[in-house]
Amino acid sequence: MRAGAEIDKEAARRCTTVYMVDRRTDMLPGLLTESLCSLVCHVERCAFSVLFEIDSKTFKTVKCDYGKSIIRSRESLSYYQAQDMMDDPNNKEPLTESLRGLLKIATVLRDRRMEGGALTLSSPEVKFKLDNDS
Repeated sequence: MRAGAEIDKEAARRCTTVYMVDRRTDMLPGLLTESLCSLVCHVERCAFSVLFEIDSKTFKTVKCDYGKSIIRSRESLSYYQAQDMMDDPNNKEPLTESLRGLLKIATVLRDRRMEGGALTLSSPEVKFKLDNDS
């Protein structure tokens, strides 16, 4: 996509996806958000990837590369499914072990940010209950 293309102008007009109680207004047209740009399990997608090589002891970035790529999502998991997999001590599947490794890295990096004085913003989760008459 080139800058100034119609889809670029439309995205600029919409700015962001807006989530409302009963619907959402997507930044991009449905064909893109629901199909072409969505990660679909076992389907190849064009992407722009950032690859980090991280030291296994210090968790500091050793190398970083980025570029155009083709990715294929291995699974489509909810947060609950991923957590259940990691919580099962008998689950030694490669995907589960990868999730555990990523959790360890994320925990170390978050703790490091907090120790460095990162700002923590807390916002309560807001939920709505709609009447059926609406």
